[in-house]
Amino acid sequence: MLACYVCATAVGWILHMREQVLLSVKGRPPVRGTKQYGQRFSAAFCRLLTVRTVLVAAIASHLLVGIAAAQTLPRAQDGRPNLQGIWMAVNRAAYDLEDHAARHDMPAGLSVVDGGAIPYQSWAAERRQVNFDNRATADPLGNCFLPGVPRVMALEHPFHILQTDGHVAITFEWQQVHRLVYIDTEPPRYAGVESWMGNSRGRWDGDVLVVEVTDQNDQTWLDAAGNFHSNAMHVTERYSLRDADTIDYEATIDDPEVFTTPWTLRLVLKRQTHLDRILEYQCQAEKSEANGDFERTSAPGIRRRFQRRTLRSMPTRAHNFRFPRPRRMCPDLRTDRPISAAISWPTRVAPTMAWKRARGKP
Repeated sequence: MLACYVCATAVGWILHMREQVLLSVKGRPPVRGTKQYGQRFSAAFCRLLTVRTVLVAAIASHLLVGIAAAQTLPRAQDGRPNLQGIWMAVNRAAYDLEDHAARHDMPAGLSVVDGGAIPYQSWAAERRQVNFDNRATADPLGNCFLPGVPRVMALEHPFHILQTDGHVAITFEWQQVHRLVYIDTEPPRYAGVESWMGNSRGRWDGDVLVVEVTDQNDQTWLDAAGNFHSNAMHVTERYSLRDADTIDYEATIDDPEVFTTPWTLRLVLKRQTHLDRILEYQCQAEKSEANGDFERTSAPGIRRRFQRRTLRSMPTRAHNFRFPRPRRMCPDLRTDRPISAAISWPTRVAPTMAWKRARGKP
């Protein structure tokens, strides 16, 4: 604050000296002690105070707003920002991290990459173009493989953050994928073992949660446009709570095998206040159903279908109806003869006389 006050004073005196120079150029400056000099000095001094006051007031208001925002952030019992809740990205980064025009199944979007473009090596840029041309069939996410980090954070599916002193858990609507972030300085137990979602270790840097993600395989993409990486990728995530309903998320990608230099992407995560829980999206099941591999039917529908197909062919005297049972081994009889059961519809199943005789009962 003192430095800002000094700067404001310096600006005021600069303006005053500028006026004196202009007066000396246009004509003879007023003589000290005269009425004209007093009027000139009073006007310059008022401008000095005005400039100083405006600058100090602006800086003070900015600082006060920042302090008020910091004080109103939701906090956990340990004093850390409370990130718990249901969140989702509010941009089009899931389709393409860079600027892109609208295409089929890809709405237009702006770049979330610092500088606008991803710094690929020449060979990697060519491979990225091949991935883009074949994205309809080559995208791992389209084949229901896990998305990896940071792609999973940009999907248009909400996720739920749960937070304790030693862990931060993130569970996602997409495939019920989850991440467990250990808040400690211990090395990973299985360092060097690659996986689709990698290994996450976190720490607090003031009010910012910093997560280091390593040991990801090279099978995932960064988006649906074919941006890719190698298994040497190191991701540094930063979760900064801007206000109660907004998280500023950034991820720095360091992969010297694919990129010429580390680069950073930034997302805005908004709290989904209209949701009290996340739902589910089972990618493989939805894909199989869309391909006609099975028909989704609710429990009441199953009962109705059973009634249509089975009960219509049921004998008139329902108590004579024998419900088929699967073949299974009878340990006591040491035989693979099927076990049948007679039922008095709709009462409980009772053992047949043949089964009683086999057990030596009358």
